[in-house]
Amino acid sequence: LKRQPAMPFAWPEMSRVTFAWALYDFAYWAAASVTLQTLIPVLFRHKLLDPSHAPIIWGYVVGFSTLVGAILAPVVGALSDSTGHRKLFLFAAGVISTVGGWGYLAMGHDWEDAAIFVAIALVGNMQVVSLYNSLLAFVTSTDHEATQASGWATALGNLGPAILLSALGFWDLELGDLNPQFLWPTFIIAAVWWAVFSLPLFLWVPVKKEGGPAPRGLSMMFSDMVLTFREMLQNSHLCKFVVAMFIFNDAAAAMFQLALIFGASIGIDTKNLFAAVVMNRCLSIFMAIGWSFLTHYLSPRIGFMIVMVILTAGTLVAFFMSTAVEFWILQVILGAAGTGSFIFARVLLLQLTPSHKTGQFFGFLASIGSMGGFFGPVLYSSVGSLTGAPRDGFVLLAFFALGGLLLFGTVDFELGKQAAHSQSIPDADDETTDPHNEPHRPAY
Repeated sequence: LKRQPAMPFAWPEMSRVTFAWALYDFAYWAAASVTLQTLIPVLFRHKLLDPSHAPIIWGYVVGFSTLVGAILAPVVGALSDSTGHRKLFLFAAGVISTVGGWGYLAMGHDWEDAAIFVAIALVGNMQVVSLYNSLLAFVTSTDHEATQASGWATALGNLGPAILLSALGFWDLELGDLNPQFLWPTFIIAAVWWAVFSLPLFLWVPVKKEGGPAPRGLSMMFSDMVLTFREMLQNSHLCKFVVAMFIFNDAAAAMFQLALIFGASIGIDTKNLFAAVVMNRCLSIFMAIGWSFLTHYLSPRIGFMIVMVILTAGTLVAFFMSTAVEFWILQVILGAAGTGSFIFARVLLLQLTPSHKTGQFFGFLASIGSMGGFFGPVLYSSVGSLTGAPRDGFVLLAFFALGGLLLFGTVDFELGKQAAHSQSIPDADDETTDPHNEPHRPAY
């Protein structure tokens, strides 16, 4: 990939289609941040007889939910590719995640019932992420455009939660405020927010079926999935990338899912927990802009390696954390790592993906990468169960993060990109180039 000379940063312009895609981040992550990522973990802790064990049990719930979602992701991706109804599948996944949250409020009276509805919400959430990311191929035509669009989406994906969390008063909430009179309107407002601001994607983003006739019946669909898996194995650089992401995601998934509930379990008050989360979202807007600025000087590969280093440092901060100040520092670290990973990971995945199978490849990659999201929380919880101290699991996560970083550094994305391009269905635009000397991906 030939990079442009360094230039002063200018926030890129976006087409209406690209903006509609990016706005979905604004819509969905605002709703998920209020419910699935903030309120539900704190509420779940208080359903246990011994709240100090909440991070261990939560880790098991997250881990096994992720395993189910990982198994479903390639199947859902294959169905979305073969039918061409990618946006319909995306909408359905969002509804499932929302219904899981509502079920948690309505019927999650003890922790066992609550865990079932958390699992439903998490499985739906995984499908949303996989399907939404796969649509990036339909709104951009070059890697440079994809990087900039991903930067926009990440900034909006933090602006939405910052606005909604602040508007709902999360920066000043106490534990006693979390009653049904507050929770039900909050969950409903979050769902309406998602529905309204996701409309541009469903109305404006053009998605068509590509790659020949759709497989007929389940047997043909699974045959197509097997063929896709074989194509992935033919790209050694993709395989190495997937293994690196698998190892790294052991640490990343556990950190993002467990930080809040671990903070609550060590006695950090609810007001500080929620205020730090609001700060995380507000600060992440500027971090997304900062990462986008760095894309003029750093390749996505180098950028993602920096993200991995930051997250590795975060595991050590979490291990030693005991005060509210340290929790705030951890939220800053997670904000930097989270925004950077969203921007760069999408683009790196897209570089290694044949254009006619974005749904299946993103589904497979989400599935394999998310297996790390299963092992990470489960291994964290297993270590905590053995030692009796939930914080001990963070030491294991630090080794996983470092191992993923070292393997990722050996991936050659140029050769991997060439292999992926050779597997794509030929398109009339394949020989054209853009101002950044990057071959165009097929236009959709």
